[in-house]
Amino acid sequence: MIRQYTKRLNRALKALFAPKGLVGPHMTQKDWDEQFANGKWAYLSDADQREHYDCIIDLYKHYGNNGVLLDIGCGVGLLYRYFMDTKTIKEHQYLGIDISAVAIAEAIDTCKTENFRVVDYQTEKLDRKFDVIVFNETLYYFNHAGKTLQKCTDENLNPGGIIIISMCDHERHDLIWQLIDKQYKIAATAKSANSNGISWTIKVILAE
Repeated sequence: MIRQYTKRLNRALKALFAPKGLVGPHMTQKDWDEQFANGKWAYLSDADQREHYDCIIDLYKHYGNNGVLLDIGCGVGLLYRYFMDTKTIKEHQYLGIDISAVAIAEAIDTCKTENFRVVDYQTEKLDRKFDVIVFNETLYYFNHAGKTLQKCTDENLNPGGIIIISMCDHERHDLIWQLIDKQYKIAATAKSANSNGISWTIKVILAE
């Protein structure tokens, strides 16, 4: 038990001084609402984007123990739709959160479920714990990846839970992966790519 708490304390201290992994200026809720309303992210539903979603689903099947899942930055609910299409989870096993009220409204309307909430995870607390937390192309939008992951493990991840992280391959994301590889135990790594030359790395990290 003492060893476990020591690990968490060391990780918290490292996260405090770790590289931010900032990809661009932190966008406000208004920014995200405008982008979703203008259809900027509509391409995410294209067929050539599907494979890395399937990788997340496969990793959930192997490491998620059929647990309850939190999708941070769920957008319009694409991952939820694919989970439901593949009959991998049931509706009550999922909660999607996003900073954009426009995206959440579309997710609720399209997916016909209330399991979506408007939450700015960077500044707000979520008073619930989960077995699986997913960052699907969203971790690099947080001002500080290390602090965000620490918040997940401290506040929202059940003991023995996992975090699944998907990021498109880009040099700007290398520092985030370096931080993760140093501070967390990696249970699995998957790769995905499409015909347009875009590739993704997806990893499962274990809570300790």
